[in-house]
Amino acid sequence: QTDPVHFLQIWILPERAGIAPGYEQTRFEDAEKRGRLRLVASRDGRQGSVTVHRDVNLYATLLEAGHHPIVLDDLSKGHRELIPGGDFVYGDCGDASLLDGLLQGERIDAQYLVCCMGMLSAPLTDRFPGQSSFQGQILHTALWPKDGVDLKGKRVAVIGTGATGIQVIQTIKGEVGEMTVFVRTPQYVIPMRNPKYSAADWAGWGERFHELKQRVRSTFAGFDYDFDAPPWDSLTPAEREAVLERLWDDGSLSLWLSSFPEMFFDEAVSEVVSEFVRRKMRDRLKHDPALCELLIPTDYGFGTHRVPLENGYLEAYLQDNVHTVNCRQTPIERIVPEGIQTADGTVHPFDVIIMAVGFDAGSGALTRVDIRGRGGRSLKEEWQREIRTAMGMQIHGYPNLFSTASPLAPTAALCNMTTCLQAQVDWVTDCIAYARAQGKTVIEPTREFEDAWVAHHDETANKTLVVKTDSWYMGSNVEGKPRRLLSYIGGVGHYHRQCDEQAAQGYPGFAMR
Repeated sequence: QTDPVHFLQIWILPERAGIAPGYEQTRFEDAEKRGRLRLVASRDGRQGSVTVHRDVNLYATLLEAGHHPIVLDDLSKGHRELIPGGDFVYGDCGDASLLDGLLQGERIDAQYLVCCMGMLSAPLTDRFPGQSSFQGQILHTALWPKDGVDLKGKRVAVIGTGATGIQVIQTIKGEVGEMTVFVRTPQYVIPMRNPKYSAADWAGWGERFHELKQRVRSTFAGFDYDFDAPPWDSLTPAEREAVLERLWDDGSLSLWLSSFPEMFFDEAVSEVVSEFVRRKMRDRLKHDPALCELLIPTDYGFGTHRVPLENGYLEAYLQDNVHTVNCRQTPIERIVPEGIQTADGTVHPFDVIIMAVGFDAGSGALTRVDIRGRGGRSLKEEWQREIRTAMGMQIHGYPNLFSTASPLAPTAALCNMTTCLQAQVDWVTDCIAYARAQGKTVIEPTREFEDAWVAHHDETANKTLVVKTDSWYMGSNVEGKPRRLLSYIGGVGHYHRQCDEQAAQGYPGFAMR
């Protein structure tokens, strides 16, 4: 604390949020009497503002604009002209990592760059030809207007039935006039229980805080439950069914992440568990043949894709005002002024189109920023060829760059994000503190360690059925994206043990100088 590490926190103005370079004027206005500075942005005659507080060096709070402001390293300098939406440039300059191009005519030097940019924060927006021609309103679930949308009585299309599409469909089903869901890939779903906790329940959880804090570091997915069922082969069919029924009734992800790990490796076990879930879904769909064929997966196993929790999703399709289009038979061809045109030539008219079409997961948040490493190497270009990291927290060739929720770590998809991100932040903090205590100013994984981690990641993943499917877990939803399981599937507990071993041994996989 007598020699603190100085961090620069930067909030990016991404083009995807509709706040791209091209502002008429962006400036900081002095508001010293209130101990704050206000970022005022205007574009096309519209203004928005945010207030930057100083209570913890750099801390931003959205007030009106609803989007990400840029936070400067020194707010006391008052008025500044900025160019929002610029790129990061990450360079090799010995004892510091520099950011350039963010502010016009200004360079910000920082010793470390820690990218906490999220694993599902790069939405796929420009998905179909003709989107700009639509005469109604196109909404992207990841960029939902903060003031909400009036859908009462309107003809609404929902494109996509992944986790977010499911949430949208079950939420708006009672509000819209007519809703048409464009279905390509059906999902195994579990009805969420949403229990109500009493004061006594909260007190009970609170008393177990330290126990649970350690527990979630050791389980497969960072939850308080784990694969505790007896081995599959040791049980009779009736006993297996009883385990599945108990976990189904729990109304959580426990059926996926604490039942039988054999379902990730053994196709026969996967089929039994998958059929159990299909049977539950058929019952909820009233065994309607067309709906069951459209909405119940049969070409991949339960748990090899993300498993959404929902509340009344399947029942939405039983409403008279909810319709479906099978995009496996008639894919969307383009967006036209009136609505959506499918491959059979049909034009489906709508007032609103809601796009729940996914993200460039895991890697997209980093590759949408022009991150440069040693010798000007481009992370975007390298990851277009092969996505690689060292434990998901550093990348060879990019010294002093750390990241969380990045590829080849459980935080890319397969963990309780809150507990896993906390562990990664702790590890990064300890690593930097260790380097400073040793008088080192540069930290970078060795090529040998990164190679070993990638090999271990792939060996672990290739033993599972997950890599045999097409989903965003494998990058299959982004054309041209290198195929590799984005998330480490060896388990949160095993991952943390390997991270702890690196720290205990003085970070042998990371060169410090």
